[in-house]
Amino acid sequence: MNLTEEMKIHNIGMSYEFFLTRAFKTDNRIKRASKQEFINLVNSENGKKLSFLPSFDKQLEEVKDRLEKAINIFIEKSNDDNELLILKKIESKITNIQSYKDINEIIEIGLENTKQFI
Repeated sequence: MNLTEEMKIHNIGMSYEFFLTRAFKTDNRIKRASKQEFINLVNSENGKKLSFLPSFDKQLEEVKDRLEKAINIFIEKSNDDNELLILKKIESKITNIQSYKDINEIIEIGLENTKQFI
């Protein structure tokens, strides 16, 4: 992985952390996020798994679970029908995540549509 790719992964990891933190601020059912969770997932998918971390599949399921919890928090607190529709679309996309590469679009749309929760 070259430096540009590493920087992109770092930026996506920060967005992941911001998104989950936004949900955490409104509901403490979701634990604090860390960009390192995302970076560990990327490394695991690319064959650079650390021995003390779970398998890629387990890490991916954990990330998907955390994203689902965050989306559900936003859905519960949303008062706008258009926003609710977008959040439900995001929710359906989470179940189809197969790779870390699928997460960025979800995070970007999620951050854009949850600004009122800042």
